[in-house]
Amino acid sequence: MLIEDETVRIKLEIKLPINATALDGKLLNMNVKFASKQLKKRRKDVISSKSLKILLMKRLPELMESFIESFSEDELILSVALHQNQNYIRHYMAEKGYVAFIGNGAVLPRKGMTEYKNPRGAKAFKSPPSMEIRIMLPDGSCISGMGIKEGITVIRGDAYQGKSTLLSAIYEGIYNHIGGDGREYVLTSISALKIRAESGRYIHNTDISFYLKNISQSICNAKHFTTISASGSTAQVAAISEAVESGCKLMLFDEDYCTNNFMYKEKRIREIFGTSTTTPLMDNAHSFFIQYGISMIIAVGASAQYLDIADRALILRDYQVYEFDDYEKVEDHVERLNIRHHVADWMGLRKAEVVNSISSTGEQKLKLGADLIDIGDIIGKVSVGQMNFIVNILKHLVLYESVDGKPIPATLDDCYENIKRNMGIPTFLVTSDYLEYVRKYDIMQILYRCRYMQFK
Repeated sequence: MLIEDETVRIKLEIKLPINATALDGKLLNMNVKFASKQLKKRRKDVISSKSLKILLMKRLPELMESFIESFSEDELILSVALHQNQNYIRHYMAEKGYVAFIGNGAVLPRKGMTEYKNPRGAKAFKSPPSMEIRIMLPDGSCISGMGIKEGITVIRGDAYQGKSTLLSAIYEGIYNHIGGDGREYVLTSISALKIRAESGRYIHNTDISFYLKNISQSICNAKHFTTISASGSTAQVAAISEAVESGCKLMLFDEDYCTNNFMYKEKRIREIFGTSTTTPLMDNAHSFFIQYGISMIIAVGASAQYLDIADRALILRDYQVYEFDDYEKVEDHVERLNIRHHVADWMGLRKAEVVNSISSTGEQKLKLGADLIDIGDIIGKVSVGQMNFIVNILKHLVLYESVDGKPIPATLDDCYENIKRNMGIPTFLVTSDYLEYVRKYDIMQILYRCRYMQFK
């Protein structure tokens, strides 16, 4: 939908009807697998002109007439009110020091990749009384729910109790949800990032010295760490360094997707190692918060060590959330961190064979020259519209933005200011394909993983 003054433009994708007899009648005699291959090879030759006329000249007008006749002003007003309420809550959260809010009655589980309707039999969310807050909304109503304050929050729970579902819902709260989703009032800091182990990812000239210490530079230069295939732990460390540079204010960790040797180190192991070459996240967690204002939410099921650093802890039992306070927090360990930011060299991406190849493969993967980046690992449930947005904005950045001598965040800030000035419609994307918004933080994560980007 593109709304300009009093004009509403509707864009939609239509699958063209296939002519079953286009292959000289042979299609009906082929097995399914072979027929599918033939259709892919000759897709342009197998469109049924008769069915296409019916589709475009009869069905499409009927669809539009039905849309106009069934349009509800009441539903429109409710949608606008919901959007205003969501934005007001985000403003309230920033003002009062909350990084996430989950409204009472929210339905968090999802059926599948694209299903947003409330799953049958799911339990509605209810906030622990000790963490419940009430917010008066612009429409005069009042909403209550769980507010998660800045700092370090640990979510504990056994298998199949809902901790990953809760963490996933919190992450997806970076965007406002539409009415009927079940998570309309699940809202999270817009800069939140998932930090996970990504074995095999590319890293170039990244400062991971806050993790790798007491190690000879001849073995590994931790301030200029480079590898074409990172281990899980070094990939997580690099992701944190990049998150700090990007301006992230909330990091989300799911124990299932983290490496233990990066997250914590047991007392006996410390005693055995003596002087260790690595510093686990637990030793630096409060330093990140105090120095950079970065909060953390960590979902765990196998270790109680995280309670040592927790400002608050939640426990899940039978899909219900309770605050857990039967623990003693260890005195904060705060050490001055000095994570150096880096400047990007775009020349590799500006090569004609690379920039001309920027495209979506249709499988949540982005093609950049010979490089394939799995966008699903970065964004999660990425849509076709989001992939189109990513492709177009990357082409614009490479071809038209002034990027020399700037860190990636500064470059993206300039680009997104353009989007903001045009009321959400970036001038360089107006005539492009069907689009859905993607945060600048996600675009940064893609660029950091691109093998054609060099950093200094």
